[in-house]
Amino acid sequence: MRNPINAFVQTAWLRWAHLRYGISPREYFLYGLSKRPYSLWHEYMSNANFRKLARQVNDPKEQLTVADKPNFYQHCVQHRLPTVPILGVIENDTPRAPAALRISTTDKLIARLSHHDGPFFLKRLTGHSGKGSFTLEVAGDQLKFADRYGSAADLIDYCRSQSGKGRGYLLQPRLRLEKSLETIMSPNGIGTVRAFTCLHKGRARLFAACLKITVGENITDNFKHAVSGNLGASIDTETGTLVTCRGPRRPGILDIIDLPVHPECGRRIIGFALPDWQAAKSLVLEAATYTPGLT
Repeated sequence: MRNPINAFVQTAWLRWAHLRYGISPREYFLYGLSKRPYSLWHEYMSNANFRKLARQVNDPKEQLTVADKPNFYQHCVQHRLPTVPILGVIENDTPRAPAALRISTTDKLIARLSHHDGPFFLKRLTGHSGKGSFTLEVAGDQLKFADRYGSAADLIDYCRSQSGKGRGYLLQPRLRLEKSLETIMSPNGIGTVRAFTCLHKGRARLFAACLKITVGENITDNFKHAVSGNLGASIDTETGTLVTCRGPRRPGILDIIDLPVHPECGRRIIGFALPDWQAAKSLVLEAATYTPGLT
């Protein structure tokens, strides 16, 4: 039987975390604050407060550059920064993407697909957390996408109907996981590094980084407040070695625990050295110098 006193205390702490630090009940359990001393709670920040702080310290124009996927792609091309190509943009409202990227007819879509080897990957222009993303393959005279088969016209209609209030979808080549990373994550998606940089006296510095690790059939590596089941591992920024890894005890359960080994393949995550880390680090630091108004 549930202890009513414990339930009351937990509710009180939930309320205080929200009033004092703006931390929502979901974030309270996600951060595991019930298992951490109250004296450490000030070290945690809610998503709402983080976004507010980001708006205050970052240049508004540069925020718009990185927030708009086609614009950021053009930014990378302009500065010769390696990035995943955008093969086209299927928009569902007033066109805003560069004319060279727009796919407005079935003929244009077929032409783009015929000039590139598949498979392909589509994601929302204004989406986040990988929501609505799906893969695309050419299967004879039909297209296989989002667990269905259809024509080019069907794909365009699907993108426009599924983007909701967003602008539409990006069409990109589907990347494959680097072979050595298959030992610590599911090969169905791409686990990416999130790097945190700052500029100090004109010099870019990398002060933190983490690897997002895919699990199961996930084609994206987003954590999604533990709903996806994906994991997150902190990286030693000097060596590229994974030093901690955490994730949900089960997908959708806000009980975040240490996971030194992958829950499916059983391979050890802690101690794994990321391939080509120094080259990746150099690229991150170079890219940071082209957005000096962003932390």
